Amino acid sequence: MSLSPEIRSQLTLPAICAPMFLCSGVDLAVACCQAGIVGSLTRNNSRDLQALAADLSAVAEQLSRFADANPAAIIGPLAVNIEPKYSNTELREHIDLCKRYSVQIIITSVGNPSGIAPLIKDSGMLHYHDATTLRFAEKAIAAGVDGIIAIGSGGGGHAGTLSHLAFIPALRQMFDGTIIFAGAVSSGAIIRAAEILGADLAYL
Repeated sequence: MSLSPEIRSQLTLPAICAPMFLCSGVDLAVACCQAGIVGSLTRNNSRDLQALAADLSAVAEQLSRFADANPAAIIGPLAVNIEPKYSNTELREHIDLCKRYSVQIIITSVGNPSGIAPLIKDSGMLHYHDATTLRFAEKAIAAGVDGIIAIGSGGGGHAGTLSHLAFIPALRQMFDGTIIFAGAVSSGAIIRAAEILGADLAYL
């Protein structure tokens, strides 16, 4: 399995709070990071780049205050979901903004990640991409992503239909990067089962 040691050292539990339309805001992102899992924001909840910047600034400020008050706390990293639908110039602006606020993971979904992948790699951030089938996973792997979010049966949003019992082991055979088990994760037992199947992280 392959999970960045830097990311794992920032986690109390191998989990990511999935970026969710209308749900993932500053308060939820901060609470997740404070709890030691990956918190997230999604560009879809921001009317423009300035609104995203305001959210990123608010998260950074609150986590900084929390770190000062709790020096021994493990604070989870922040991820931002960006759909690869923007022009290259706009994508660079998004990525530069995320880097400015110490975002460590960019999550892409609903589209071909090949255009944005080199931009994320150049930034030094990690790139995780959604996949609901092995064919989509193969395209993401070819694009050079660092992680595949394997959205199987029970997943929210643009959910897949594959059983994770087959999806995760098949993906692990073809990919040595980070694999995220996404779909109906609701307990520690399921997170442990995800690890046993071959996943590195679970998507909540």
